[in-house]
Amino acid sequence: MLIGCGGTSEKKSGDTGKIDKIVAVCEETAKSISENRAQLSNATDANQLSGLAAKEKALLTTMDEKLTALLGGKDARIPLPVTTNDSVRINYNQALLGSPSLQNGEPYLHIALKGFARGELPDVVEYTVVLVDDKGAPLVKKKSSFFKPPQLTDTLIGGTMIKGSELKGVAGVRIE
Repeated sequence: MLIGCGGTSEKKSGDTGKIDKIVAVCEETAKSISENRAQLSNATDANQLSGLAAKEKALLTTMDEKLTALLGGKDARIPLPVTTNDSVRINYNQALLGSPSLQNGEPYLHIALKGFARGELPDVVEYTVVLVDDKGAPLVKKKSSFFKPPQLTDTLIGGTMIKGSELKGVAGVRIE
């Protein structure tokens, strides 16, 4: 059982099917890009190089189109249930998955966090973003930091980048 924004959830997440599809697109893209780059490293003539470079660009365009559609359109994000441990100085109460990108041949997605301060904040707040399954068991942990801006607003923004393949089985986010 997950407790997150909007209360208690008996199911994994409203968008678990979408997350599974996102994982499949990311794994397929990473495999295709890896194969293409292997061929690229063995290419000898300019026509081969040009063709393989065009193929990689097409793979990236296809990945972006598929992920954008799964996320619900350009700049759309999928909400994930989130909980924040009391020891973290920022109470993140909203987690959103989106903004696909490619880093070193691996598809990544951004998890944006929104919340509010718990009392006076130090200049840097360090925390761990933990992706959890439907039972709350940790799947992936990522260190992250919030740097206090000169002008603090009511809503504080944080986040981290996650490999698309690491989203397998994710049902929510816990901040520690």
